[in-house]
Amino acid sequence: MNGSYVVVWDSHGEQVWASDPFDKWLKIDDRWVLPFYQQTADGDPMVLSGGGPPGLWGYTWYTESGEKITGGYFNVAWMISQGLFTGPSDLGLEDEP
Repeated sequence: MNGSYVVVWDSHGEQVWASDPFDKWLKIDDRWVLPFYQQTADGDPMVLSGGGPPGLWGYTWYTESGEKITGGYFNVAWMISQGLFTGPSDLGLEDEP
């Protein structure tokens, strides 16, 4: 899928990235993969910053001509210190038995 690209939206529907065109696929066994160094937007790595809103984010993968290939969702949660905050128990706030 040379020339294809991915668009990512945050939980508020704001576009976070439109990737650079993917053009260097590698065949590993029976799968085609995109090397990490090719996963860029405006030449920068596509890495979530700490300032993005938590919630359900979406992505759509398009052909070079803009036709949708597939899409989906992933969940982004707040990070606290070095651990992932998943609820009150992570902060030591749960009721004692």
